[in-house]
Amino acid sequence: MSSKAARSLNAVQAARTSAAEKVRRNPGSVSGKQGGSKQRPKAQPRPQAEGPSGPHNRTTAGKQKVSPAGAAATRSTNVVVARVDPLSVLKLSALFYLSLSLALFIAGMLLWTAARTVGLIANIEALVADVGFTDFRLQADQLLGASALASVVMVVAGSVANLLMALLYNLIGDTVGGLKVVLVQSRDKPKG
Repeated sequence: MSSKAARSLNAVQAARTSAAEKVRRNPGSVSGKQGGSKQRPKAQPRPQAEGPSGPHNRTTAGKQKVSPAGAAATRSTNVVVARVDPLSVLKLSALFYLSLSLALFIAGMLLWTAARTVGLIANIEALVADVGFTDFRLQADQLLGASALASVVMVVAGSVANLLMALLYNLIGDTVGGLKVVLVQSRDKPKG
């Protein structure tokens, strides 16, 4: 940072300090009225130091954080996930596996219809009959029932497995302290 910019930054900080002390000594003098008015002074915008890297130098809490020109200024926070609510995990898992099984069920029905239309089902039945199973037939109602049963088993088993994992996580989290996550927030304005 150039000496001129450093001097102007120091002057602004000194003026801010003296103004803060005046307010502390006599709160009523800020609004121009005597007698202890409760109005607060208007906040002044923080000056940005102009130095070699331009307006990207920012003063925060007495320390200067310099980011390279063109880089986004970010703030990070450490968060620990200590516990997970088992009931919310159960609900979320049930909805997830239900929608997954529904999507697979509909995809299977569409594939069955396409294979029947093209003649693939008849070709598979003929191939199995040539091997020696003469009375083999692929029946849609039996396949549909088996698919529905498999979907129900997948929803129940997946939800219970995730519930057990959440309970196990809570037990381990109580012992170890949980999962540490670092959240990063960009100070850039959203594009668009």
